[in-house]
Amino acid sequence: LVFYPGARVAPDAYLESLAPLARDANVRVVVPRLPLTLAIVDYGLARTGLRPHTATAVMTSHADIGRWYVGGHSLGGAMACRYANVETDRIEGLVLYGSYCDQDISDTGLSVVNVVGAGDTGMNRAAYEEGRDLLPGDATVVEIQGLNHTQFGSYRGQSGDTPTGTSYGEAHARLNDVVVPWFQNRTAAP
Repeated sequence: LVFYPGARVAPDAYLESLAPLARDANVRVVVPRLPLTLAIVDYGLARTGLRPHTATAVMTSHADIGRWYVGGHSLGGAMACRYANVETDRIEGLVLYGSYCDQDISDTGLSVVNVVGAGDTGMNRAAYEEGRDLLPGDATVVEIQGLNHTQFGSYRGQSGDTPTGTSYGEAHARLNDVVVPWFQNRTAAP
């Protein structure tokens, strides 16, 4: 899984929330450092041909891995969706945390999990609602109670985000109660 961080969020902010994927679902996770800590800059540089997408570079450098997923949190998720829309032959699925698609991937055949927090006041809800129709019909879409925008990672200071009263540890456990089994169902040996 190549996982794009949210805008201006350090990659290590996702260590605690993504670790269960590696431990319990045997998923290798790469959270890259991006130019200016903005996935949209990486996407823009790749589209102009100035450099390859970070996800493509990661996949190329790990040729021993045969199945890839991309994903991200917030703006990172939206950019992962854009990547997924043009690289459907390279990846098997998309993982969105507190995010949405602004590209139509409904007919791509990609596996998609889209997890949002019921207490997330940092995400654009209108764009999220519009984006649901852009996902495949069999996408797993889950809203988790007691989860705000920053609790997809472990950081503070997100403008507009309100506390939920849920600890980061409990928020991560609720998140991984959805995402770990989702991955286990897709990556289990036949």
